[in-house]
Amino acid sequence: MIGYQYRYLNGILWKESQGALLPILQTKSFKGLSFEEAQETLNDTGAYLIRWEVNFDEVRFSPWWSIINDSNCDIESLSAKTRAKVRKGYKNYVAEIVPRDVICSECYPVYTSAFDRYDTHEYIMGRDEFENAINNLPQETEFWVVRDRETGEPVAFSENYVSDNVCAYITTWYTPASLKKYSSYFLIQKMTSHYLGRNDIDYVSNGTRNISHDTNAHELLERRFNFRKAYSELNIVYSPLLKILIKVSFPMRKLIERIPLSSFKKASVLLAQEEIKRKCALGR
Repeated sequence: MIGYQYRYLNGILWKESQGALLPILQTKSFKGLSFEEAQETLNDTGAYLIRWEVNFDEVRFSPWWSIINDSNCDIESLSAKTRAKVRKGYKNYVAEIVPRDVICSECYPVYTSAFDRYDTHEYIMGRDEFENAINNLPQETEFWVVRDRETGEPVAFSENYVSDNVCAYITTWYTPASLKKYSSYFLIQKMTSHYLGRNDIDYVSNGTRNISHDTNAHELLERRFNFRKAYSELNIVYSPLLKILIKVSFPMRKLIERIPLSSFKKASVLLAQEEIKRKCALGR
């Protein structure tokens, strides 16, 4: 989904997602919330859980991680096979940072074309809703657009959040036809090299471990573009009612994950997240 609701707490930007509060960035400087602060935040916002990471990139191993690149993504640092695909992308496309009004005016067809690739319960936005979502994103958001080198038509765009010496890749949308001509390889290498070449950026991040569905996106970044796992410890504080439900349901999590109903699927994700939290606590 393009766009998100957000709020600032303790100097950190938090994303509101389906009743949960999640930090946009994972950083070493953020030491987390006290239990009292977390409970107060849940009461004030009406969220049912708040989640954050501590000891980011300071533990040797953990079942929770972010995918980051803090080294380089120069073409010559990549494998021969990846270099060939990136260079094919460079032959076909150009990319640049653009103001959000360009995304609003030119990239809705990219969004709808890309959306058709996904098997998701989310709905596709209308044009006005798409533009409102773009315009309401935080001011720290930077947008990239990829254009066909010959026609100038947009074939991809990316939404990145840049703050606290970090660039987080939030969402990227590609037309299916452009993927066959390596628009994704081109944009990943182009953006990552750009941000890592800036003096004010320590690393780029493609987010945390995904537990809601299988994806090979992180594996691709690790294998092809010099990204790595940055381990951390996961903390979660629940609303009182959800805390009881988690406690009662946790022993039955293996049974729940086998039930093919959407409500049980969502419950299974919460229980898998709780299991990771407990494993992190045991490793301390």
